Amino acid sequence: LIFLPGIEVTTSEEVHVLPYFRDVRAALEFGDMVYASLPDIANRPEIFGRQIVMSENDEPVCELPKLLLQATPFSIEDFDRRAQEAGGCAIPAHVNRASFSVLANLGFMPPGLFRAAEVSPNLPCPPLDDALYILHSSDAHQLGDISEPRNLLSNIHNPSEFVDFILNFGIN
Repeated sequence: LIFLPGIEVTTSEEVHVLPYFRDVRAALEFGDMVYASLPDIANRPEIFGRQIVMSENDEPVCELPKLLLQATPFSIEDFDRRAQEAGGCAIPAHVNRASFSVLANLGFMPPGLFRAAEVSPNLPCPPLDDALYILHSSDAHQLGDISEPRNLLSNIHNPSEFVDFILNFGIN
């Protein structure tokens, strides 16, 4: 079991993408860039819930005022490029869902853009390019919703090895 620093973002096409990074610092800096790009629309906690930043000791640090579930001004290609510039990789999230997925919103997987895709369990999945590494995820937003592991990457021991694996998957 390894910890993968990452963030779920919404592109300008309303597609969810998962940028993963080699270390927490890079993920936090990327998150700051994403947050700064969001429109200045206030969160309404009574509707959307509180957006609390927690410390490593699981203590509240602050509450974010901007609504986080907004789309950013960045395209799917922008996020892929920006993640790689930050030393990470980007993976389209829950491609088999009917909302916020690259297949639902664009109708296709942009050719050659990604080396991996994440699919949600218990949902039918259309055929995907054999050149894509498929990650299975619970898309959990609460600890109790995390599913049992379905991916086994026995040669991956840290986030850098994961990022390298994804960036190089399918390259001969």
